[in-house]
Amino acid sequence: MTMVRERVRTALGIVIIATLDLGAGYWARHALRLGHTDKILGRWVGLHLLYNTGAMLGLGSRIPWLITGVGVAGVAVLTIWAWKSPTHSWPLALMAGGALGNLLSRLIWHRVTDYMMVAGYPGIFNVSDVALRVGVVWLIWDLVRQVRRLPDPAAPKTGGGSAPS
Repeated sequence: MTMVRERVRTALGIVIIATLDLGAGYWARHALRLGHTDKILGRWVGLHLLYNTGAMLGLGSRIPWLITGVGVAGVAVLTIWAWKSPTHSWPLALMAGGALGNLLSRLIWHRVTDYMMVAGYPGIFNVSDVALRVGVVWLIWDLVRQVRRLPDPAAPKTGGGSAPS
């Protein structure tokens, strides 16, 4: 696949993730009641509308300008990294798309719309948060696999040379 085609696919992936997050947030704001929990799978999975001006678990809610600045930098770094690293472009696109979705929510509504709950997970989250976490796990998995494939620098080199006399 050509580099241009890979970059277009990466950009589309980023835009699709951000669009899914914005669409799901729009749905949540109009279909759910603020502070009310709708159970989906008993006590295990539910929907609970919450507005978050901070980062995960509301951290940084008193400094939204810093959270937004970190979001802008994160989107830029992840997008450039995805474009320059075709072997890791998909997990990085998930991360960049998630960061972009949350950033756009902050810029448009001055808050992020969170609405998903899973038992045992601390906090309420959205599509962007899921994309970010899946991307991080996928990238770590890729990097660990890549390191395992590297030759051991301490191993003796074999073949190609003549034996000492």
